[in-house]
Amino acid sequence: MQYFVITQTGQKFGPADIHILSTWVTEGRILPNTMLEDSMTGQQMMANQVAGLGFPAQGNYYQGVQPSTANYARVVDAPGDKLAGTAKALGIAGFFLCPLLSLIGVVYAAMAFTHGSPKAKSAMFVCIGSIAIQLLLLGIMYGSVMSAFSSMG
Repeated sequence: MQYFVITQTGQKFGPADIHILSTWVTEGRILPNTMLEDSMTGQQMMANQVAGLGFPAQGNYYQGVQPSTANYARVVDAPGDKLAGTAKALGIAGFFLCPLLSLIGVVYAAMAFTHGSPKAKSAMFVCIGSIAIQLLLLGIMYGSVMSAFSSMG
């Protein structure tokens, strides 16, 4: 069974199994009043309610302060998330500045997808949407100009 560690500020770290959590208990990084969340059910409980964490004898573990979160394992972004963010930025910039940027954004979104980023689809949507709107506006402008020229002659 795996659990997320929830700090007093609400940050979640993990998930970690009982073995890792027990190590953190002996290091003083998890206290009996530290909140844990079951990764499968989402149920939250205090660490002293989880069997097998091996808290020391009463009175030896609590100093009244939540341990620092600096050494906890962090939940990190997927490898392609930065590429997806760049793709979104290029799609938006391409809409306002130059359509070529949106095309480059499509390439970045495709790279993010191959790196397994869950944000790649939304990045691709932004870039392709930008291109589609630009083409639609270009068609409307072209039609307006052509009708104005045809009415002149």
